[in-house]
This record gives sequence, structure tokens and C-alpha cells, in this order.
Amino acid sequence: MTSKTALILGIGLPWLGLALGLLLTIAARRLSDRRIPIYFLLPPILTVAMDLLAQSVAIKRTWAYSLIAVCAWALIYAVYLVKVKDDLKLKSFFLGLWRFYLAISGIWYLFILVWVLAK
Repeated sequence: MTSKTALILGIGLPWLGLALGLLLTIAARRLSDRRIPIYFLLPPILTVAMDLLAQSVAIKRTWAYSLIAVCAWALIYAVYLVKVKDDLKLKSFFLGLWRFYLAISGIWYLFILVWVLAK
């Protein structure tokens, strides 16, 4: 893949993810009472877009750093819930972990985007 194609895909993919999330939200509201947030699909899409942006300027394996941060946070958060709160509810644990993954992937994506656009 050329660097220009990777750059275009890296910038356009999050918008496609938001559009898919919006369509999924609308479909879920029509089919059931369950609410799905618009940003539900965004973390993995941001991770792929971040990797594409990094490939456009020859930076390798950026997705691994964000996943290491998420895994480290998962361990710390699980220990905190077990030791301090004496309760590990899996639904709230994974929801908190997914939100953290969204934050990390969003921050890392913006960092790589600014870096690529500054070059």
C-alpha cells in the first residue's frame, strides 16, 4: 500500500466508523429497546486508522503500544475492583475497559494524526 493511500484511509476510516455506528444505533432502536452508543465500533477502527496513518510515514507497529496500555489498565482496574471494592462485576468491568480503550485509541490517533500532518 502506498503512503498516500494509507494516509487517505487513515483519515477517512474514523468517519466511516462513526457512520456505521450511527446506522447501528438507528437499527438497534428500531429493532429493540436496547440502546447502543454511536461510538461503540470506534476503538478498533481508530486502532486500524492509527496504524494506517503511522504506515504512511514509515512508523511500524503503533497498535501494539495502545493495546499494551489497555491490557495494563485492565490488570490494574481488575485488581482495584477486587481489592478495594471487593466486587468484580464483569459487565461494568468490560464497559469501563472499553471506554478506556476508546480514550487511549482516540488520544493515540490524534497524536499520530498531528504528527503525520506536521511532516
